[in-house]
Amino acid sequence: MSFLNLVPTIFITILATILAAPFSLRRTSLPLKPNNLLTSISKSSSGQLNAKHRELLELQARAQRRLKSSRANFEDGVKAAKEVKRDLEWTQRKVT
Repeated sequence: MSFLNLVPTIFITILATILAAPFSLRRTSLPLKPNNLLTSISKSSSGQLNAKHRELLELQARAQRRLKSSRANFEDGVKAAKEVKRDLEWTQRKVT
């Protein structure tokens, strides 16, 4: 058998090895089927949404605490303003 007769056989063997390599790698990692791709995207999106939801809940709780504190400070200010008004009215009555 001459070398020229072996070339097609060698070429086919090399080509088959090259073409089979990606498929063997895919079997060892995540198979790239549409369902698997959608599942991985869905899982990733779900994880991101859950993280954002927890972050929003934390921010909402922090905002509610700040609002409660602000309301208490405002009520204290209103009470102080009423006392000052009462004191000024009393002082004005005593002076006149």
